[in-house]
Amino acid sequence: MTNSNNAIAANSRSWPTGWDKLKIPDDRQEAHGALKVAAQRTQVMIAAVRRTREVKGARRAERLSRRFLNSDTARLTALAAAYDRRRGSIIDADGAALDTIFAALPAVNPFKGSHGRLSALPREKFDGSFRWVYRAKLVDHAVGLLVKYALEALCTPEPTQFMSVGGRAGFERWLRTTLPGAALVLTTDIPSCFESLMRDAVISGLPLPAAVKKAVLFDPKDRAFFLDVAPRGLTPMSKEKVAMVSAHKRGIPQGTAPASIVSEALIAPIIRAINDTSPDVFAASFGDNLIVVLRNAKDRTPVTDALTSSVRDTFGADVIGPLTSRTRVTSPRQGLSFCGRDYRLFRGKLRIELSPDRLNKFAVRTAVRIQDGLRSKDPNALPAIRESILGWVAQNATISGAVFTAVELLLSLERTSPKGCGTPPDDDPDETFGLGELLSAEDEEPPWVESL
Repeated sequence: MTNSNNAIAANSRSWPTGWDKLKIPDDRQEAHGALKVAAQRTQVMIAAVRRTREVKGARRAERLSRRFLNSDTARLTALAAAYDRRRGSIIDADGAALDTIFAALPAVNPFKGSHGRLSALPREKFDGSFRWVYRAKLVDHAVGLLVKYALEALCTPEPTQFMSVGGRAGFERWLRTTLPGAALVLTTDIPSCFESLMRDAVISGLPLPAAVKKAVLFDPKDRAFFLDVAPRGLTPMSKEKVAMVSAHKRGIPQGTAPASIVSEALIAPIIRAINDTSPDVFAASFGDNLIVVLRNAKDRTPVTDALTSSVRDTFGADVIGPLTSRTRVTSPRQGLSFCGRDYRLFRGKLRIELSPDRLNKFAVRTAVRIQDGLRSKDPNALPAIRESILGWVAQNATISGAVFTAVELLLSLERTSPKGCGTPPDDDPDETFGLGELLSAEDEEPPWVESL
């Protein structure tokens, strides 16, 4: 970032008007330069919106965010990021591709509805049921990214929303701190979080223009093209079944760029409502999974009431029954299950495990994906499965049995794959585990018991 940009970020709550409209570059080198500058300036603009919210308040920040959403600079950055995700690195794009990107700039408009349709793809859950994840085409994905950037500047997650702040490691540090001395622990998850969101709650709780909410969050879901599972692959879903799996005029499209930050922004008031019941109550979330640590058992009823009331306001009365059936209240020494892991205090230490059922389901589903990938003509299918396994074990390497499961799957993948198909290049920018590292790691005692 240049010195002048740094000065703007530090001292200003706006940006030069020249950043709002861009001149179309004449050649490839100039186009790449424009993309780089746009990315730097977009970060300055996001910082300016965030600082305006902190210093001048939410209303002033929302007005400035409208200018951000209309800015060619921010739109170009979102379009370049969408191209990276959908087509490959923008750095390697040829002149024709760059011309297409700049020509598409006027279409990246979050205030107007898209002419395209989202594809709703079925994804199997661990319990065997399905959820539908929405996939956008290039321009619509760019619009979603632009709205996500604006929301990142306008919304601040609660410190204990660990999907946004701290991740799994941050959550487990928090649990080590709060669990000792706890009388009870309550865990639950919000059923069909994205599908259940009440749009009135989105309208009142999200600091975006009404036209943007309608064009980016509501209309695309209502017009989506649903695909269903069939013996020979995916097939268009009947209107009757679409009405059964997707609530009309309700929810937002899961899987689109702004979906997670929207849900986080609307879950934050639930955490605050629970924490407000008592100074001895500590609530946290990981996505749509909620956990509440109570140091006094007498707070159980107020906490349950606050949880029920706030979830009803945001997700609807019909969610309360399933929410109640998913709610578990235990003592720390009995142990608790949260986000696929089991936690228990044992002789003053926190024991963390992955349930055998969870390990088995991951192994079986991945084995099926390998067979599907072998039958597929997609050259990226098997490398993607390998990266999925490595990503999973990177999150669970300290859990007993996880490394062994990953090694078995990787060996199966390498035995059955055509030569080289299951292995990415040697250069690994993500520094994920290689097979050799996993094999050596399996000889070590997994440190699943950590000191409090």
